[in-house]
Amino acid sequence: MMKTLDAPEREFCTIRRSRTNTPLQALLMLNNQFIIEASLTLGKWAAQEKGAEPAVMRALFQRVLTRPPDAREMKIMRDYVVKQKRRFTADKKMAEQIVGPKPNAATIAAWTAVGHALLNTHEFITRN
Repeated sequence: MMKTLDAPEREFCTIRRSRTNTPLQALLMLNNQFIIEASLTLGKWAAQEKGAEPAVMRALFQRVLTRPPDAREMKIMRDYVVKQKRRFTADKKMAEQIVGPKPNAATIAAWTAVGHALLNTHEFITRN
């Protein structure tokens, strides 16, 4: 994983890391077990949060990207949450494959998808 993401060797001091962006890196971030488990943890956290959905979206965004979302980002996230909830409510088997047999599997799976999307943003992956 570290070699794919261009991490420097630990035997030598590195002043500046090389920066690349390859399809293999994107594929790794989409399918890496660590990212998937982190997404599931975020999904479980968001599904059990009390309060209005926009507040949960803001808190999830803040937790991952350490800044509040702007109005455009909120709209995109709101639309994505609605789409994912519809998708997982219609296909309960897929939701259970992601989160296991739980009474609110569709909701957890939808928030997991949102967390996964946030963890795969350029802003999260790249340190500026």
